[in-house]
Amino acid sequence: MARSSPCPEVLRALCRTVCEALSVDGATLSLLTDTPSRQLLCASDATALCLEEVQFTAAEGPCITAAAEGTPVLVEDLREDLGRWPFFSAGMNERLPDVGAVYAFPLSLGDETLGSMDLLRHDRGGLDDRAVRECRHVADAVVEGLLSTLTELLTGSAPPVGNRRTSSGPTGPRRTRPSGSWQRASASASPTRSPGCARRPFAADGHWPRSPRPS
Repeated sequence: MARSSPCPEVLRALCRTVCEALSVDGATLSLLTDTPSRQLLCASDATALCLEEVQFTAAEGPCITAAAEGTPVLVEDLREDLGRWPFFSAGMNERLPDVGAVYAFPLSLGDETLGSMDLLRHDRGGLDDRAVRECRHVADAVVEGLLSTLTELLTGSAPPVGNRRTSSGPTGPRRTRPSGSWQRASASASPTRSPGCARRPFAADGHWPRSPRPS
């Protein structure tokens, strides 16, 4: 499907299939950029989108840590004290009190970390070794599915106002560029472009969070 379908359809299908394959209540896929900003590719539903908004606003959380360290980050109980991510913890308690657990896995190609896959469950609980292996396999499959769309994700016209990837700074949001990881990976991707797939984030409701990190 990834080789023959438009980019938005591929992203929708990947999020949907991740949820079905791993029996989780929600999923998101994100790319990295060469700044602390990230690009949301897809969110399975409004709850998953809100999870990404919380992490983007706080500039911290399991998804960001998994991508930065290149290893899975498993949060079995979000109701416990998450001193590692104080802003993320406060945001989750306020906006998503019904989410019990989050599991974040890096999306990797060789030695490069390209992004992250977030999984959420309403129930608390961890993952055993077999489940972690299954999640890793699914993350690898997601990368393969994304490779055929890399050219579409990294090239094309500028994204419309309101859907830009941004990074907060002293003078406010600014545009960011794709990471070197994705640029190197795109060299091996198919150059064939799917119609209508500009370089912009795709979410459940078309909204991309742009709130700055709290001071």
